[in-house]
Amino acid sequence: MHSKFSKRLLEARKKLNISQKVLADCVNISPASLSAYEQKGKYPTLDVAVRLADALNVSLDWLSGRVDEENPV
Repeated sequence: MHSKFSKRLLEARKKLNISQKVLADCVNISPASLSAYEQKGKYPTLDVAVRLADALNVSLDWLSGRVDEENPV
């Protein structure tokens, strides 16, 4: 079962049209780890989640499912 985090991570990456490898390299994690976050419902550490949100230009609250707006004011 995919978590809201997994779905939003995949959605944000696809919206930017970047590969898992590119995003993984950008945030200094392995492509296998990113795949596990997107496909297997695994959760990253807080530090990695923040780097992912920053790289995807979305709020951490949105990525984690706490809010429905990608970039709340």
